[in-house]
Amino acid sequence: MLASSVLERRPDWMRVSLKLQRRKIVTVVYNTEHVVVFARTATGARLSASTATKIAEVSDANTPQEHELPVGDDPRVSLAAQRVLALRAGRGRRHRECESITLSRDIPVVVRFVVRPLVERAARESMTRTLVALRTRFSS
Repeated sequence: MLASSVLERRPDWMRVSLKLQRRKIVTVVYNTEHVVVFARTATGARLSASTATKIAEVSDANTPQEHELPVGDDPRVSLAAQRVLALRAGRGRRHRECESITLSRDIPVVVRFVVRPLVERAARESMTRTLVALRTRFSS
């Protein structure tokens, strides 16, 4: 993560901005916005759900010419991402659950054989980073 800020905050939700960098074959920078909703269930479980409301690729990142590509003209951007985190406590233990849904554009047939494994690996690595961060944050 290159930068983050809270754009708006209320007691049960917030809107945040994240500037993210992904390094694989090429380095790509994204400006993203997310709505994060917090809730507590009747059983005491704490839930949060984060939904990306904007994902835009940044061209010429970290230069004076830096600018966002118009949404739809950014070939490497997923169309939507949603992550749900649930924390449940019971009998001296905490249970953590994380779900992630990512929608992406179709991969052209001529490059599908090469690109699909990269897309699948990126999604898996993203979830792994999230789970490692959760374990680090909540292990005690």
